[in-house]
Amino acid sequence: MEFVEGETLENRIRRSGRVEVKLALKIATQVAAGLAAVHEQNLVHRDIKPGNIMVRLKDDGSITAKIIDLGLAFLDAALNWFGDPDPRVGTAWEKGERLAKLVAHRQTLLILDGLEALQNPPGAQEGRIREPSLQALLRELAAFNRALCVITTRLPVADIADHECTSALRRDLKQLSSDAGAKLLQALGVKGHEEELRNASDEFSGHCLALTLLGSYVTDAYNGDILCRKEVSEHLANDVRQGVHARKVMESYQNWFGKGPELSVLRMLGLFDRPAAEKALGALLKPPA
Repeated sequence: MEFVEGETLENRIRRSGRVEVKLALKIATQVAAGLAAVHEQNLVHRDIKPGNIMVRLKDDGSITAKIIDLGLAFLDAALNWFGDPDPRVGTAWEKGERLAKLVAHRQTLLILDGLEALQNPPGAQEGRIREPSLQALLRELAAFNRALCVITTRLPVADIADHECTSALRRDLKQLSSDAGAKLLQALGVKGHEEELRNASDEFSGHCLALTLLGSYVTDAYNGDILCRKEVSEHLANDVRQGVHARKVMESYQNWFGKGPELSVLRMLGLFDRPAAEKALGALLKPPA
């Protein structure tokens, strides 16, 4: 699950007041493009509001807007798949309860991967699900479901904490050891003394995703020389729960490309912030006329 940097449009309006017309048009254009991409997947968001739009104002004055919280769209699609007669009927909470009952009627393996994007960040409400339908679904599953639901997230799910010793077992995955991290880097083509590889693993706290990105970056940009990792690791923060390590590696790619055509192509295709459309890839691969 992608980490989305910035703040909600709702918070920005509260903090800075009315958005200028020029800026509002840029946000609206990006939101419309995002909704079009969602509709191509036969999903309907059904809850577009300032609180579900993340915005990030960059140093050069440009702005990036992203749609978040597709909980309702997921619930509607899941209800339809499980045979609900009309997924549009009912409140968000009622939909979650209905889906839990449908899931319980058959042997089901339900996987919710990367749930942290729908949870409250560190703070007073840390780990609580923001979307009522998903809250209801998880609470019902924890209380009554006999099937298996697997959740992956960086934050414990506070809504089902009362069931952790019974039906909602929690397993904290350990970070990679120094040796395991070193072997991962070697498998990715990184070269260097084993002590340096272990040190690199420790600098990234054994964070698997960050080490994978680091290994790919060092291999691509520096022919695998582990000694060149300092460009990335010297600027890392300690808290990896919100994807800091991974983001720093991607920023290094951006700095490496500079202002050349490679970065321009990536930005046009959206590979840095959203999936690339199949037609866009086709246009890129097509020989020049």
